[in-house]
Amino acid sequence: MPPLAIMPVLRFDPAAVAECISPLPPLEHTTLYENHNCSTSSTKVLYQIATHHYDNGVFEMKWGRVIIICAIVLSIQIASADTLNLTAGTYETFADNRTVQITANLTDSTGYPVNGTRVNFTTDLGNLSASYNYTNASGIATVNISSWDIGNATITAEAPTATNATVNMTFVVGPVSKIVLTSILEGTVNTTHLITATVYDKTAWEFANDENKWRIMPDVKLNFTITPPPGSTYNSANITPPSNTTNKSGITTAIVRLDKCAGTNGINVNVTNEDGVDVHESKTIIGVAGAPVNLSITANPYNVSANGIDTSQITGKVTDVFLNPIISTGSVRFNTSGNIITKPLDGTGEAAISIGPSIFTVNVTVNGTYLDEVGNSTNLTNETVVVFYTEEPARIVVTADATRISTTDIPGVNESAITAAVIDRWGHVLSNRSVNFSTTLGDLSSTTAITDANGQATTTLHSDITGDATVTASTLNDSGYEINGTIVIRIMNESFVSVITNIEPDPVEPGGIINVTTVISGQGNITGTRLAAHAMLALDRSGSMDPDYYAGTPLDVVLVLDRSGSMKFLGSGPEQPMTDAKTAAKVFMDNLVSNAQVGVVSFSSSSRIDTGLTLLHSSDNKTLVRGAIDGIYASGSTAIGDGLADANSMLVNGRGDARKITVLLTDGVCNAGSDRDCSNAIAIANANHITIYTIGLGSAEYIDEPLLQRIASETGGTYYNAPSSSELRAVYN
Repeated sequence: MPPLAIMPVLRFDPAAVAECISPLPPLEHTTLYENHNCSTSSTKVLYQIATHHYDNGVFEMKWGRVIIICAIVLSIQIASADTLNLTAGTYETFADNRTVQITANLTDSTGYPVNGTRVNFTTDLGNLSASYNYTNASGIATVNISSWDIGNATITAEAPTATNATVNMTFVVGPVSKIVLTSILEGTVNTTHLITATVYDKTAWEFANDENKWRIMPDVKLNFTITPPPGSTYNSANITPPSNTTNKSGITTAIVRLDKCAGTNGINVNVTNEDGVDVHESKTIIGVAGAPVNLSITANPYNVSANGIDTSQITGKVTDVFLNPIISTGSVRFNTSGNIITKPLDGTGEAAISIGPSIFTVNVTVNGTYLDEVGNSTNLTNETVVVFYTEEPARIVVTADATRISTTDIPGVNESAITAAVIDRWGHVLSNRSVNFSTTLGDLSSTTAITDANGQATTTLHSDITGDATVTASTLNDSGYEINGTIVIRIMNESFVSVITNIEPDPVEPGGIINVTTVISGQGNITGTRLAAHAMLALDRSGSMDPDYYAGTPLDVVLVLDRSGSMKFLGSGPEQPMTDAKTAAKVFMDNLVSNAQVGVVSFSSSSRIDTGLTLLHSSDNKTLVRGAIDGIYASGSTAIGDGLADANSMLVNGRGDARKITVLLTDGVCNAGSDRDCSNAIAIANANHITIYTIGLGSAEYIDEPLLQRIASETGGTYYNAPSSSELRAVYN
C-alpha cells in the first residue's frame, strides 16, 4: 500500500478489536506482528501510518509500519485536525486573588465535541488552579485564574490535535477595601483641623504587616460626616467638604471644625466599593476647653439649718467661653471671713469645700478666686452666701423682770414685765411670730404681740387682787400645733423686798459684752432703792467667759499629713488609713484651746498648704479647718521635706508670742522633693524655735524610722509609731 499523503488517525471500535489488541505488547518501536491468532480467519492489513499510541480505544501511531493480523477491522477512520477555542469568564477583574474561569472548547472538523483529551494551560501572570484538565463529553476543559499582581495576563491552552489557543485578561487595582484616617488626637473646642484619608485596595488586608505592598486607589469619592460630643447643645461641629475625591496618590482631605462643647467628636468616612460593600473608617478628636473666662461659686444647699449638724458644699467651677469646665488645671482659693483654703480643680473642673455645721444663725459669704496652673491669682472671682437659718418654733421661754409684785393700791413695784421668747429646737430665737398671752389673775396690757428681731414678745401684768397669777404665752408651729410656756407671778398686799435683774443687751451677742444689773427695792413700809451689784462679762460663741484669758501660752500648730498613694490602702482593717488619719487630726484640733492657731499642709509628690494658720476661737473657724482636712485625698509619691518646708514657712510668719509646733504624719519613705534627707527643714526649724513631732504609720519595714527619729530628736520633739491607722487617735492625744 503506498504511503498516505496526510497524517491519518486509525480509530477502532475498542470492543470489536479488544480481542486482537489485548495480547499485543506496547508499541514502542516499528514491529511486525504475524500469525497472531484471532477467532476469525486471518487477514493481513498493511498501512504506512502516522502514530503508534493506544489511548481510549484509538490507535495513534507515528511514522512506521505495522501489520495487524485480525479477522475483522470494524472501523478505520482517517480524521482531519481538531479546533481549540479559549474564553474567559471576564476579561478584566480586580487583582485581589478573586478567581475567573478559563474555558477551553475542543471540537473536531465536523464540530463534534472531542471528549477525554488532555488540555494543558499556561499563563504569564497570576496563578492557575491547575496546569491541565481533560475535556468532558461536551469537549470542555476548565481552570481558574487569580492574581495579586496588576497587569495583562495571556493564558494559553494546548491540545495534541489542535493549534494552541490564547486569551488575554487584565488585572486591575481594587476594589476599595481600606481607608486610613489621620488627624490630631485633641484640639481646642470650636477650632478647625485638617484630616487626611488614604484609600487602599485589598492588599492592605492581605499584606497587613507589609505596608510597602499596599496599593493606593486614586479617583475614589469619599463621604465625610462628623458627630458632636454626646449631650452637646451647640451641635456646631461640621466638616467641609462633605465629600472629596482621592488624588493620584490615593489621598484626599477635609477640614473639621470641632464642636463648641468639649468632648469626643466622631469623624466618619465611607464609600460603597465596586462590589457594593460599604467601606468605612472612624476616628475621634477630643475637644478640650479653651482659655478660662468664668468662675462660678455655688452652694448646695444655700440655706442650711443651724442645727450643728448640717453643712453646705461650696463648689468653684472654672469654665471657658462656652461653659466647658477647665479640667485639672489650676485651683480655686476660697476665702471665708479671712480664712483661706485652696483646692485644686479636679477631673470635672471643680473644687469644693464644706461650710458648717453651725449652731448660730448667720449669713456666711464665701469668696473664690481662680489661680492658674503655676498658682498665680487671676481676675476670675465670684462669691456666694450660705444662710444658716432657724427652724420652726419648738418652745416658748417666759420670763419676768419681777416675779413678786404689789397690788395696784400699794406704791412701789406693782407691775411685772412679761417676756416670751420663741425659739426653735436648737435654741435659735424666731422673729415675726405671733404670741398670745393669757393670765389666771389680774390684767395684761396686751394679749397679742409679734416677736421682734430678738424673738421676743412682751406684755405687762398688774392686779388688784392678791394671789398667784399664771401667765401663759402660746404660739403655733409650722404644722399648726400650739406651743406654750408659763410663768407664775405672786401678787402681794404686804411689805417685801423686791429683786429685779436687768441684762443689757438682751439677747446677748456672741463675743460681745453684757451688763447685768440687779436692783433691790423695798415694797410697802420698806423704803429705799440702791444698786446692789453690777457685773460685766465677755462671752465667746460657746458662752464661756473670757476663755482666752485662762488658756495660757498660745500655740501655733501645723498638721503635716502624708497624702501619698499608699495612704489609700495599707493593711486590711480598715483599708483606707487616710480616713483614720483625717479623723485623728480633727480630734487633735478639737482638743486644742481657743487661743491656738492650726494650719494644715499635705504632701505627696509635692506639697501644698491646705489652710493657713486659723484661730480656734469660733466654731466657724474650726469648721474651716475640718473642711481643709476632709478635702485631702491620697495619690502620688512622698515628699516629706517639701511638706516640712511649707510648715516652717507658715510658722515663721506666725505669732511672735506663740509656741511653734509641727506634727508630721507619714506611712513611707521620702522618695520625692528637693530635701529628701530633710536637713534643710531641720535647720530652718531650729533657727526659728519650731518643735517637730513625727508619727510613723504602719510597720517599721515600710517607713523610714531613722529619718523620723532624727527629725524629732534634732528639733526637740518626739517620734511616735502607730502600727495601724486605728491607733492614730491615741498617738495624737
